[in-house]
Amino acid sequence: MKLHYDITVRPKMRMINKIVKNKKKYSRKFLERNIDYGYINCLLNMKFPDNPCYCTKSEILCEIFETQQMGKGVRTRKSLPAGTEIGCYYGNIVPSNTISKTNYYSFYYILRGFAIDGSVNQGMMSFMNHAEEPNVSTFFKFHWIENNPEIHLTFFTNKDVEIGEELFINYGEEFWEGHIEKINYNFYYG
Repeated sequence: MKLHYDITVRPKMRMINKIVKNKKKYSRKFLERNIDYGYINCLLNMKFPDNPCYCTKSEILCEIFETQQMGKGVRTRKSLPAGTEIGCYYGNIVPSNTISKTNYYSFYYILRGFAIDGSVNQGMMSFMNHAEEPNVSTFFKFHWIENNPEIHLTFFTNKDVEIGEELFINYGEEFWEGHIEKINYNFYYG
């Protein structure tokens, strides 16, 4: 699996590589026009990799299972120390204004105005459930795809995790705001 995107997004992906290679060349205003505001510092701290690195094969470390209360979830196949990369979030990079607030499978991408919609090309990480104090954090990181570096939303353990333990991320406030609207709509009109 990998990220999928329209050919019009490709120049923007190349622009990210240029920014990371030569950060001093780009003004803060340029970055604010092109990079999602919350990820500008992340991009400025990112290093262009000297050697190719690839997405972790999630199925080696994790598995999807049926939880008792939340449908499907992701748990470990082995004990993992804090800082272990466990996989990437896959899907289509699309304009964020095309994704409804109630889409369960979307993450903002590092490009301003774009999101990763994982509802179609679901990878294992799209089955991870929410917790207020999660044991997994997300970061953007370069990975090589077909000899081209791409920035992927990558999942890492943020504490030691035991074998068979369920993995959780924090979905964030915007996710819940959209779902409260959906619940209210269904209550009144459903």
